[in-house]
Amino acid sequence: SARTNASPAVAYLAPAAGSALSGTTDVRWSASDPEGDAWTTEVRLSTDGGAAFGVMLASGLPASATAYAWNTKGQANGTAWRARVTATDSRGLAGSGDTPGNFTIANPNEAPTVALIAPSGAGPYAGVVMVGWTVSDPNTWDAHTAVIALSPDNGAGFSVVLASGVPGTSFAWNTA
Repeated sequence: SARTNASPAVAYLAPAAGSALSGTTDVRWSASDPEGDAWTTEVRLSTDGGAAFGVMLASGLPASATAYAWNTKGQANGTAWRARVTATDSRGLAGSGDTPGNFTIANPNEAPTVALIAPSGAGPYAGVVMVGWTVSDPNTWDAHTAVIALSPDNGAGFSVVLASGVPGTSFAWNTA
């Protein structure tokens, strides 16, 4: 007898439309395939109220997965977020379930941690000296710029500003 092939069915469960999210939250769903085919699941996000789902959150999740722990700090705050869960079966057919309305990401802005990595040790310094640092930020979406300042009083204050608005994590300091 001929075997039909139908797409997997996906029911989107959470987060709910209208909710305000921060930190880690679960995207939840249920899925099934009418023929019992194996499937994999992906979770995508929309930043524009569902016009496009261009942000891949997770892919290749097994059929047994019914939730994905999402750290919302990896995305920008906004009010037009939606999620789409898509299951694709072993025959290539896909079914999706979407958030029925927008939800909000509203994470508090947290200060980054900065660590100086160069130069190391006490001077004196001459010529062009590379200043380098690392930045760690719980709000991974944030962009950073730096102020490069010197302390003339062993760290009590940093009143000598060499540059501000420096992008990246290095600066060529001309000591001349």
